[in-house]
Amino acid sequence: MKPGSHSIVRQLNFQLHCALALLFGIHLNNVLAAPPTATQAADIKAWQTEVATAEATYRGKLTALVEKLPATSNPAALAALRAQLRPADVHKLWLSKIPSSSYLPPKCQTLCAARAKELYQLARQGAELRQVTATWELLHQVLLADPDFAPARDVLGYEQHGGAWLHPATAAKLRAGQTVHQIFGWLPAAHHARYDDGSRYFRNRWITDEEDAAAHADIQHGWKIETEHYAVVTNHSLEEGVRMARRLEELYAAWQRVFISYLLSPEELLVRIAAAEKITATPKGEKSTQKMRPLPGEGKKLQVVLFAKRDQYNAALKPAQPRIEMTLGIYFASTKTAYFFAGTEQDPGTVLHEATHQLFQETRKASNDAGSRANFWLLEGVACYFETLAAADHGYTLGGGESQRLLAARVRLLNDDFYIPLAELSAKGMLELQRDPNLPKLYSQSAGLTQFLIHTDGGALREPLAAALRNVYANPPAGVDLTAALGRPFAQLDQEYREYLKLFGDPPGR
Repeated sequence: MKPGSHSIVRQLNFQLHCALALLFGIHLNNVLAAPPTATQAADIKAWQTEVATAEATYRGKLTALVEKLPATSNPAALAALRAQLRPADVHKLWLSKIPSSSYLPPKCQTLCAARAKELYQLARQGAELRQVTATWELLHQVLLADPDFAPARDVLGYEQHGGAWLHPATAAKLRAGQTVHQIFGWLPAAHHARYDDGSRYFRNRWITDEEDAAAHADIQHGWKIETEHYAVVTNHSLEEGVRMARRLEELYAAWQRVFISYLLSPEELLVRIAAAEKITATPKGEKSTQKMRPLPGEGKKLQVVLFAKRDQYNAALKPAQPRIEMTLGIYFASTKTAYFFAGTEQDPGTVLHEATHQLFQETRKASNDAGSRANFWLLEGVACYFETLAAADHGYTLGGGESQRLLAARVRLLNDDFYIPLAELSAKGMLELQRDPNLPKLYSQSAGLTQFLIHTDGGALREPLAAALRNVYANPPAGVDLTAALGRPFAQLDQEYREYLKLFGDPPGR
């Protein structure tokens, strides 16, 4: 069957699925989806072919168009367009930043508008085929082509304010008269100049920078920095708290984009698309009766404490963790708070690692004992994966072969022949794994396995991996069978993992 021949049937199915989802409010996040039938698998394959064909055609047209743009074109717009043409890396995810408003040169608008419409229809088809992760990414690609494409903006949770599409919390800050200072974060617009001059506003009066530091010297009275998703308390400095909060927001955006199917079921995604289209269809000048629900995890602030010094961190947390001196940061599910310290000892990877635990734990209902009985490696492996988050041109990257943990995984398996079979590793709970004398090796193996599960076969296991994580974090009494979630037996995954690591070439020392 040719690609595209299923399109009419898909359109009808899409409308039916949306109607049923809206009618019954289906919520299946904690249920493992049955593997697709042969017919469904064929439909998915045909859809993937359509997506790949559309991508190749667009890249060819955009390349030719960009080459013809005059040298006087807006440099930022040209750079953003060229970023869309960066070569794909099968071992690394590239997550492009989505502009808040249109940036396209006039000569690109016709091509990009057509691209946005085509991708949106493909996204609708993907949602009907239950391809949540791929559909979510397509919706982001829609907005790269046309930042003002309203249905995609609504599905992703943006709202329009002042001609730009923003996170609702950002729009609320702007409506309240605040604007972002590059160093000090959100401030009333009238305060920027005085902050630049060294003054600080505290308890309804202006004080000096030194007085402000003294007033916030202990963590109980620390600065409070609030962003879209985080509330950071620190007694180091306002500037350091803002830097931490911004880094965490970058992580949040990347994590949500990669693991959206941890948050949304296929039915919930269909509901969002149907709601977005009703909102868009509302005649101009009328107020839509349709409301878009916030994404799971939105509306609450994730709590983070950043101590000024390592000894303050140790003293405050030792009662809860006697071996706190061995850590560079920690997340406690019991207090729903991540704790770090500033200074040269602060490890950026640890911040991302512990904050990833917090994201999985708090953005949906989860057990505080997740991984206590089994599958603890998976929770650690995915947190290790997000340690690789790095800035790139007009976006961020995740994964790849450069991380120290993946390099260690390759050396230990391919050089040292050290590998714990996945069936044995998955049987280990938190305490058993943490007490294992080979703990560092198990962490690198977990990181390598997670890289493999996210990237192998063009990302075919990414959505099953999210399903596995949902169930491990739910911590059901009967336990979680990873082979059922991933759809492959352990022995097959062991062999495929070995073959995957060989794709990176021989590790050092071999």
